Amino acid sequence: MGYVGRTPAYGYFERQVESGDGSTTQFNLDYPVASPNQLLVSVDGIIQEPDYSYSTTVSSGQGKINFSEAPDSSSRIFIIYTGRQLLTATPNTASSYIDEFNGDGSTTAFTLTRTPSSTDGSNFIVYIDNVYQREGGSYAFTVSGSTITFTSAPSSGTNNIQVYQLATANAVATVTDGAVTTAKLANGSVTTAKINDGDVTLAKLASDASSGLITEIDQWHITADLSGVTAGTFTTNWTRTSTLFSNKGTGLSQSSGIFSFPSTGYYRIIYSSYIVVTGGAAAFAGIIIKYTTDNFSSVDLHLNVGYNNAYSSSTYANVTLDSIVTISDTTNQKIKFNYESQSAATYAGNSTIPYTGFTCVKIGEL
Repeated sequence: MGYVGRTPAYGYFERQVESGDGSTTQFNLDYPVASPNQLLVSVDGIIQEPDYSYSTTVSSGQGKINFSEAPDSSSRIFIIYTGRQLLTATPNTASSYIDEFNGDGSTTAFTLTRTPSSTDGSNFIVYIDNVYQREGGSYAFTVSGSTITFTSAPSSGTNNIQVYQLATANAVATVTDGAVTTAKLANGSVTTAKINDGDVTLAKLASDASSGLITEIDQWHITADLSGVTAGTFTTNWTRTSTLFSNKGTGLSQSSGIFSFPSTGYYRIIYSSYIVVTGGAAAFAGIIIKYTTDNFSSVDLHLNVGYNNAYSSSTYANVTLDSIVTISDTTNQKIKFNYESQSAATYAGNSTIPYTGFTCVKIGEL
């Protein structure tokens, strides 16, 4: 069976129900419309006539229906959207239109009410004092934009100039700001091609996604030899390494050889030292990473220990430690770096070369 009238563009018509209170004449629409003719409106079962019983407007993307009289209290209002669409509806201006002007014997240019879709002569029928005018620069008139210009001024008269536009310009519909919801996006429709380089910040990544990103790299070393020592903590001459290196992120901070972490997370610490045993043979000469959970108030733990041995004086040794530590409290969980040798030794330092020092890398978030 054929459809009487225009075939629906959509297979389902949205419905909205409101209730009258005897005083309210304006109601918000669920969807904006361009014309009241796009709605089928009933008040207590009585169909309302568009442009007579009600009108429609759009303000800041919000559609509204305005009744000429307030529906009675407790009356049931239903609204059927017969032409709902995602685009912001714009009234069609493609129909023909007539402008009438008053000639004064001197004016040649007149402004049309609507901008024509085409300035071609086939789009206009023009009469002056009921006499047809031919389009063209060598004839009676030309059209540019929304201005019609006559080659000679029409004679004086009231509405003696008639300009028929057979088709005027259509406004292109656009999507209302904020109208596209998450539900309207197909799964997988937002691809990397639609995301500008550098626009995704770390805050937009889930914690498990950002855990694989390295955000902190730091390196420190001592700048001078520590000579003739057997055991203790490197408390002085610390500097952040700057030769062929620049730290990434905030970096660690230190006070008297006690190092604090910039944030919670998992950290890898690589600590090494170049040692010269000067006090005779030593069964051990090495380094220690110390760790605390109370800012070294009473807790002083070994995170890692490494030794080498020296069979005679002036023996050279190198020791490297590689550890991972979990930091959940940056105020109390800290580290420091110790040395220990059976006989006197020199732990090498240098202003630029990290003979004795450590590298710290944050390898993940908690």
